Amino acid sequence: MPSTKLFKETVRLRIERDPAFRLALLQEVLSALYMGDMSLGKAILRDLLIHN
Repeated sequence: MPSTKLFKETVRLRIERDPAFRLALLQEVLSALYMGDMSLGKAILRDLLIHN
């Protein structure tokens, strides 16, 4: 199911204003990559890098 624009905008704004949220997303990226879920890790990482 594709994400809606509203959801993506909400995530972008939270990434910009909440350092703890950015750190939590980075931890999720590392966890996903460690567990072998490359597609999830790359998707979250892409969101982090695009919005930083």
